Amino acid sequence: MNVGLAESGKVLYYLDESNGRTDEGERMMVYAVLGASGALIGWFTNVVAVWLLFRPRRPIRLGPWRLQGLLPQRQKEIARSVGEAVERELISSADLTGRLQDPAWKAALVVSLANRAMEELERHLPAFLPKALRAWVKQQVGRVVEREGLGALDAVLADVAANLAELRLGEIVEERLNAFSLERLEKLSWQVAGRELRYIEYVGGVLGLLIGLAQAALVANGWVR
Repeated sequence: MNVGLAESGKVLYYLDESNGRTDEGERMMVYAVLGASGALIGWFTNVVAVWLLFRPRRPIRLGPWRLQGLLPQRQKEIARSVGEAVERELISSADLTGRLQDPAWKAALVVSLANRAMEELERHLPAFLPKALRAWVKQQVGRVVEREGLGALDAVLADVAANLAELRLGEIVEERLNAFSLERLEKLSWQVAGRELRYIEYVGGVLGLLIGLAQAALVANGWVR
């Protein structure tokens, strides 16, 4: 398409019969026209390419061809691939169960539970109890939590881990993505990669500009007629 522009650009100037070159003003006109045309075509081509990722949302028949955006056409396949990638590369049920067995995390959880138990006890103890008795009750409860808390927590976490082992995070991600409307999926894509998609459009314009200037140089110097 840009080669055609180079050919059509010849009508914008005439060659000097003595040396086969244009004067300076006409040379600049060739650079301006072909450079701007190349940039516009390159930018517009990439804008259309990005648009075709999401649109048209419903298939359109063009004779023997069927036109539909990449995301609407392959939403199920993309959802499955993303789900598998999340479970394989990012986080799996085994990662979650392993986290539950982290000693530091369990110790912190026991402390948090003990503090919460003390707060609830303080709130529910009758106000008429002597201060010394209240302190004694809280001390006894604290000892029980300290002594039995970790064992009780291990039992609870074991049950949780058994249930998590049957969890398939990839399937959950796949189901969520398939449940998204095309409008929401497009909005999510722009939120995640909007800057990169804009860069693609701008790069098309820059490459088109460079190609147009290269063609202008060939034409202006009489290397292409």
